[in-house]
Amino acid sequence: FIGRVDFAYKAERIVIEIDGYAFHSQRDRWENDYERRRRLTDAGWLVLSFTVRQLQNRPDEVIASIRRALRRGSRLPKR
Repeated sequence: FIGRVDFAYKAERIVIEIDGYAFHSQRDRWENDYERRRRLTDAGWLVLSFTVRQLQNRPDEVIASIRRALRRGSRLPKR
């Protein structure tokens, strides 16, 4: 068990994280998040990170990025 994530596409091994300042303004939380993301990447997961502001102000860009990752992920060999 590596840790909790905001959203995951298990079959494609894609994790989506939404970072808000309120949660990540404390150094220990920020450090823990980066450690968890490194462990996920080491385990073969693609980690997509977006800020709350990006999600609110540019949702089309966020969605397009996720869709591109899903298209790539569906072509990768499964572990």
